[in-house]
Amino acid sequence: PSVIAFLILFSFLVLSTLISVFILSPLGFGSLTATPSPSKAYLFLLRLTGILAFIFIGITVFTGALRSFLVSFYKSAEFWELHTKWTSSVGIGMAISHFLIYLLYQSRLRLPIISSLLPSADEFLARNNLIFMAILALFVVTVNAIIARFPGITGKVWWRPVHILNYAAFGLILVHSFFIGTDSGNLSFR
Repeated sequence: PSVIAFLILFSFLVLSTLISVFILSPLGFGSLTATPSPSKAYLFLLRLTGILAFIFIGITVFTGALRSFLVSFYKSAEFWELHTKWTSSVGIGMAISHFLIYLLYQSRLRLPIISSLLPSADEFLARNNLIFMAILALFVVTVNAIIARFPGITGKVWWRPVHILNYAAFGLILVHSFFIGTDSGNLSFR
């Protein structure tokens, strides 16, 4: 049942974000046609979903890291349900929506999609590498969230090392967040 609830919430978040692309655009947030300048609707939604994904995945990572401290205050199962189900699900849903909006944006501008997702050997902070880091991080947190939904998995010997990969994934998310995007060149925005 928790896997089904996760998939329903996940699908709802992705679909609602995609629908909002086509609702916000006619309301004055920019044109969805391929133009030389970036669309305001896409940039708005990329920022919105990226920031929300960062916040919710960050909450999940920090509540997990501070678990022993937080257990002394919140011993109820509802608090940990918030950590394991809701903040991670919303964060992953927003991250997938962020990724899908990026793909739509690339497609509308008729830019190459596949080559923008593959790593580059040019420099570490090349745009392709930052996007690849985010995809890798999204894969890690999504797999961990799905595995955590199955009963009895969290007690297995291999679970802890796999779950600790979320911290490395969050590090990749931080690098992606600080060095990519339309505002990444603005130091005050970082």
